[in-house]
Amino acid sequence: MEDNYEHRICVVDSYPGSGKTSYAIQKINQLSDDVKVIYITPYLGEVQRIIDSCPDRNFVQPDAKIGTGSKMRHLIDLVNDGTNIVSTHALFTNTDDALISGLRNQNYILFLDEVFQTVEKWNIPERTSSRITREQLTRQDMRTLIAKQIISVEEDYSIKWLDEDFTLSQYAKLKTLADRGLLYLVGNDLLMWSFPIEVFREGIFSKIYILTHMFDAQLQSYYYNYFEIDYQMYQMVYLPSKSQFAIEKIEKYPQESLWRNHIKNKIHIEDNPKINRIGDIYYDKNNRAQETALSVSWYFRNKEALPTLKKNIHNYFGNITKSKAEERLWTCFNVNMDDLKGKTASANYHIPINARATNDYGDKTVLAYMVNRYLDPSYSLFFENRGQSISEDKFALSEILQWIFRSAIRNDQDIRIYIPSARMRNLLINYLNS
Repeated sequence: MEDNYEHRICVVDSYPGSGKTSYAIQKINQLSDDVKVIYITPYLGEVQRIIDSCPDRNFVQPDAKIGTGSKMRHLIDLVNDGTNIVSTHALFTNTDDALISGLRNQNYILFLDEVFQTVEKWNIPERTSSRITREQLTRQDMRTLIAKQIISVEEDYSIKWLDEDFTLSQYAKLKTLADRGLLYLVGNDLLMWSFPIEVFREGIFSKIYILTHMFDAQLQSYYYNYFEIDYQMYQMVYLPSKSQFAIEKIEKYPQESLWRNHIKNKIHIEDNPKINRIGDIYYDKNNRAQETALSVSWYFRNKEALPTLKKNIHNYFGNITKSKAEERLWTCFNVNMDDLKGKTASANYHIPINARATNDYGDKTVLAYMVNRYLDPSYSLFFENRGQSISEDKFALSEILQWIFRSAIRNDQDIRIYIPSARMRNLLINYLNS
């Protein structure tokens, strides 16, 4: 089975632990010496892994000290020199015109380990008030700028700067992004930023590999569809005869169901009704079923319930599982961590809800997932402008799977997990049994 395919953008969509990063390392080490590579990963720890695993490539990590205080400046210099580069999502997200210009001249291959933030709500910086939020201030400012014909909103909702003589400093960043075509005004007052789409168009990277799982549930998938970017879906295949990984089109060799059947007996979901009750589906005053318990808004509205939630975690870790501290891993929304952490749910074993592409927690066997994931409605509104409907359940399922697979399950060990949200628990159970 040969690794031959014609698509410039290859989305390698395979379950966690299927060997995507190993495939990328193998591929990089097999490339001819004259091929230039940029590898982008979520975490600094993974940066070092790539450097160590591809010694002949002499990967360089951008360094602010060398870039006279700016990692981006050093990254641009490295690109202009044709150096093999490994860096993080955080830096790549800040891609500017100078970097794009350098990339256009170098014919790099890009390896993107996991999807990254391609669309985001944006507020005018350095605008603060003791009375209203930055988001409200931004809405007011946008209405004023439109009324004064300083900006206009195009048919595709992008913002065009009209008045070149208007130079108020507080709007300098707004003007820069608008001139680059990166800002959109959605629903008349919601300001959204998008990553420069030209990075993914022909002429920048000769080849792009995106390593992820459940790509169709991720914002980057909707972003590609929004801007009509062509890509092909692949999955991992291991070739025992060659002791190598390869990729093949997903429709030819479906692997997901085999993997689900393997892991479903290794993930033991807590079914204790006493500690699960707090996340039950409930009925509103109009007798409509509500699944939003433990969502961001639920945490905000139900402060009085947080001591009970904290007690439940303590009960689960300390009494039900009788686990050791070093076996535990848990998450909640960062803003609520102080409300829930305690003797058994230590801050040392809390990782963010969006943790991806890290192997640092592969020894954790007792987990607690204390959230109910929904996308900010802003993103749905943005993509609906192009007729795309986001699946909240697909998004939530992909997020919990990514988080769970930071734990010992990625090393084929059994795990126990407490998921008090009935919605999140049912999404996982239904997926494993499908």
